[in-house]
Amino acid sequence: MSISSRIFIFPAFLVASICFWLLMPASVSACVTPLIPNDIQPVPTAPIANNSVKLYASINPNCDQDVEGTVTFSIDGIELGTSPFSYKALGRTEEVWIAWTPEAPGVYMATVNIISDTLEGGSLSKEILVVDDNDGDGIADSLDPDDDNDGVSDYEEGNQLTDPNNPDTDGDTVNDLEDAFPLDPEKTEEEPVIPPPQPSHPPEPAPEPQISPEPPSEPEPETPDLGPQTSDETETPTSTAATTTEYQVVSTAPGSFVSNEAKNKDNGENNKQGKGGAKTMWGVAILFAALAGAFELKHNKKKKK
Repeated sequence: MSISSRIFIFPAFLVASICFWLLMPASVSACVTPLIPNDIQPVPTAPIANNSVKLYASINPNCDQDVEGTVTFSIDGIELGTSPFSYKALGRTEEVWIAWTPEAPGVYMATVNIISDTLEGGSLSKEILVVDDNDGDGIADSLDPDDDNDGVSDYEEGNQLTDPNNPDTDGDTVNDLEDAFPLDPEKTEEEPVIPPPQPSHPPEPAPEPQISPEPPSEPEPETPDLGPQTSDETETPTSTAATTTEYQVVSTAPGSFVSNEAKNKDNGENNKQGKGGAKTMWGVAILFAALAGAFELKHNKKKKK
């Protein structure tokens, strides 16, 4: 090999070596994990004290080679645990998470550390606000319209000066919603309003009984005037008096429609009949007396002969 050839090869080798060493750091630096605050997210975004929370970490190396490693989670410098991850060359973002239950409301510092043999590690810290849930209904107090779940909104409790975090403000064992006096432990119900006594009215008189009119009685048929009796059977004064009484009863019966003239006519006829009967009786008596006298006279004459 000539001297001129050797002179040419040496610079070429030197340039190639320099380029190789220059490219090596560039290749390694391309696999550095750039962590930003949004890469740490709690779910739910407003964690509630004494409720389970998931802390997520997003890993996006943007590397042209496959990467493996672990992520360490810490809260206020106390390690919660680790979670492995694997990243495919030029692949999409990987997410890992770990469970955490905060014991009380407040602000916590969450820290994520990435450890990998093939990746330049990274670290990021972020504040996590944990809120309270006074009534345990799963809604943060900052979003809950009724923090004590007593049925009275926080706005209304502010107006009536009751405790929005205590369902029984006055401690009388009656819920603020049902307590008519939520600030007075001695009273819980309003006193009933007693209406004034109504004036008494005298009792109404009982209705008089309705008396239905009796149906009019039919007048008895009049006895025809037969005149003086010629037979042996004669009408006695007793029968006449009875007849007269009978006509008087008929004429005075209630509801009778017999006129006064008819009554007077009947009475006149009865009187005539009584007088006629009396005359007949006297005539018969005189006749018997005459016959008896004649019979006795004839009997005496026979005795003398």
